[in-house]
Order: sequence, then structure tokens, then C-alpha cells
Amino acid sequence: MNDIPIMCKVCDAFVLAETRTPFVMCPYCAKKVSVEESSEKFDEFISLPANTSVTIAKCLELESAEGVVLPILILGELIDKFPKNEELAFLFVRMMDYDRIAVKNYLTNFKGVRKKQPFAKEFLSEALTVRNMEYVNMFEEYVENKIEGRKKRKYLEIMQELKTAYVGSAYGDASLGLLYTFFVIAILINLGLTVFFILSNFHLVVYTLLALAVLAIEITLLFLHNRIYGNRLEISETERLLMVAFMSTIVIVVGGVFVGALANNWF
Repeated sequence: MNDIPIMCKVCDAFVLAETRTPFVMCPYCAKKVSVEESSEKFDEFISLPANTSVTIAKCLELESAEGVVLPILILGELIDKFPKNEELAFLFVRMMDYDRIAVKNYLTNFKGVRKKQPFAKEFLSEALTVRNMEYVNMFEEYVENKIEGRKKRKYLEIMQELKTAYVGSAYGDASLGLLYTFFVIAILINLGLTVFFILSNFHLVVYTLLALAVLAIEITLLFLHNRIYGNRLEISETERLLMVAFMSTIVIVVGGVFVGALANNWF
């Protein structure tokens, strides 16, 4: 994105401008202003801690009047200046419509801050969903530090229900046994397929279609396993090693297609 927030040197309004444009027409005072000078004024203004509350108020006004594009850019600049300001971080998450990455970044930075916040309940009401359950450990720490009394117990119970729905039986012996067996068999198939490509004498199209078919089946089986047994919040070292080995053999299979084609002069 080439758009940046600036502050009109004439009327002090926040305006969206393109970095490649030397001048813009301010929509509020209808004056032509320099983007470079207005950008410097914007930076000086938001750099002062005393102006943070005013800037937040202007962002909320802009959100109501024009949408979230300009306020998000302004908040992003403010957060760079004051990374420990939790109110700024929350407003950014809210204006980002509780985007998963924004939620993760907010939790990462503020889950351990022992300070009750008036917006904590709003954040939990919107962000505490199944799709964010991979961050459940951070949510638990956040609740412990931000919520008191019966509300804390309520949110912890909600988290446990969501966690159960998200995880399912993913940690059961049947789930892990099938997964480990799949990885081992898939690794052997992929390695065998690579050797077949190199030693056999078929057209490149045959190699390509065979590789795509096998990889599509493997990915489908992984998807079905996840749908049946659920997700895991953490994986063991054994699973991590097998997963890395499996993914490596996918690269080897793709390489085997080209090596086999070269060996049979199909290029």
C-alpha cells in the first residue's frame, strides 16, 4: 500500500495521501498542501504522548464518518511510537475486525500485563471463538490478568468448551497412531515414487499426473484426519519430525519428476 496518513498544515485534519504524490487537496479546507511537509507534521504530532488521546478521538470520528482505512493506518503509526499502550493495540484489533493475526499479536504483547481493562470483556466476546483456539493458552493468561470474580470463571468455562470442540479426540491413541502410520507410509511412497520416476521411461506428462494424483490423495487424507479427530494445540517432537520428513519428500517428489524427465530426455 502506498497510502500514508498526513496532517494538513492548514486545518490540522488527518488526510490519506499517496507517497508518490507531492501535493494533495485537503478535503476539509480545500487547500493544496505538501505531502512531505504534512507527513512531517503528522509524525511530530503523534510523537507527543500528550496528543495520544486526541488522536484516538479523531480516529474514532474518522471511523464513523469514513470507515477504517485511515484510522487503521494512524493507529499503526501510533503503535510504533507507543508499543506498550494497550488501548491503542485493542482499538487496532477492533478496527481490523478481530483478524486472527491482529488478535495473536495483541495477546502476545499484553496477555501477561496485570491490569484490568474496560475493553477486556469486549475483546473476549468477539475474539474468543473456535477459530482462535490455537491461542487458547494465551487467552487463559489474558483472562487471569484482566478479568475478576464470576466473569473470570465464566470465560474460563467458555474457553474449555471451545477447546474441547476444537481439539476433539486429536490426542487419542487412535488419532496419533493413524497419523504416525500415515506419515511413515506416505514418506515411503513418495521416496519410492521418486525412484520410479528416475528409473522408468515414461513421458513427462505421465510423471506429472502421477505425482499430482499421489500428493492430492495424501493431502486429502490429512484433511480428513483433521476433520474426524480435531486439531492439536501442541505437537510432539515425534510428530514434528515425521511432518518435516513428509513435507521434505513432497519436494523430493516434485524434483523427481524433473530429474526423471531429464534422464529420459523429455526436455
